[in-house]
Amino acid sequence: MALAGAPLLATSASAACPRFGPDHVAGIVHIAGINEISGVVAGRRWDVLWAEEDSGNPERVYAVSPTGRTKANILVKRSTNHDWEDIAYGGGKIWLGDIGSRRSVVQVYWFPEPRLSARAVIAKHADLRYEAGATHNAEAMFIVGTHLYVVTKERSGWEGFVYRVSIRGLRSGGARTLRRVGRVTIGNVTGADAGAHGFIVRNLSGTSQFYPWRSSRSVTDALRGAPCDLTVGRGESIAFSGWNRRLYSISEGTNPAVRYVARR
Repeated sequence: MALAGAPLLATSASAACPRFGPDHVAGIVHIAGINEISGVVAGRRWDVLWAEEDSGNPERVYAVSPTGRTKANILVKRSTNHDWEDIAYGGGKIWLGDIGSRRSVVQVYWFPEPRLSARAVIAKHADLRYEAGATHNAEAMFIVGTHLYVVTKERSGWEGFVYRVSIRGLRSGGARTLRRVGRVTIGNVTGADAGAHGFIVRNLSGTSQFYPWRSSRSVTDALRGAPCDLTVGRGESIAFSGWNRRLYSISEGTNPAVRYVARR
């Protein structure tokens, strides 16, 4: 993904809009077999980026340094990569969203953020069902507090539907319902993440929207306000880094680039 250095556009929420500098390539990932990274999230225990690949790829997560150096290549046991599309962080755990392809029931896997020396982790899982029998394809997921959010990938119209489910007390083998709580005003959403100042969604065309937190730090309240528009380059994933105030992505393809913009 190439992130342009253009400032955020002025909106009614412009006072809360962050500004980012120019796009940089921090390094290249050299992990054999990787060619289709679809989700990235920043670690909390370690200063690494955790990444996953989508359908047809192994049930593995990868940790790389901000400069692309391989730190971990970990098998996720008791999981199936039907169509992993995004990765999130919440409650000290890594969450994998098997949310791609148009389905009424999708899966989420989770496990504690592993040591970088780990070779395998054992995942727990749960089914998530869209309310009222709805079916969606989705490629974006993030966590705020005790709620997991899925943003659907709509091909018609400039919107994506935002669904929410509580993950408090979620047990392996359980099932919960995703309920619609709002929408974003861009289509074909392929990635999302939440940070200290709000949450962001993006698509392949280079459009991205940042929704600043209001005093409530609520996703639904943020969706009621005007988003900040960014122009970003090609790519699927996007991730906030709490340890160096940067916005990261790892490109698709073989030997993908790690790219970032730093907050000004």
